Amino acid sequence: MLATSTQSSNSHQPVIDEPREIKPYRLAYELRPGYLYVLFRSDTASYEIIRQYWSEIIVMATSTRCKKLLIDKDISVESSMVDAFRVASEIAVEFKSVKVAICDRKTPLDALEFDELVATNRGLNTRSFRELAAAEAWLMQEV
Repeated sequence: MLATSTQSSNSHQPVIDEPREIKPYRLAYELRPGYLYVLFRSDTASYEIIRQYWSEIIVMATSTRCKKLLIDKDISVESSMVDAFRVASEIAVEFKSVKVAICDRKTPLDALEFDELVATNRGLNTRSFRELAAAEAWLMQEV
């Protein structure tokens, strides 16, 4: 069940993800001024896991009608390049009108650049960052 808090308009509005099943990852959502923040944590990564969490993010982004999305990734083990390519190709179609910033402090830089290249080549407006502040600054820039 999804719920939003009734905090004042100046503060962040958390959206709670109450898991219906045991998952190998955790997603938490927060409506922030101008964008949807998503915290993703996992100790493992495979095509199935990545595709499942992106499917959940797509549902949340659609239901909140967000046009800007910040994904804060905390993954202990990264997926293969083949899985990353496949997922990046698939999600680019889903997020054509959404600006996506990804903060990933652990993935090797060459893998981050590869993911970004695949997604941008398929029309996704995305950038990858190591620092959350830099990701947020880019996300909030007006074109």
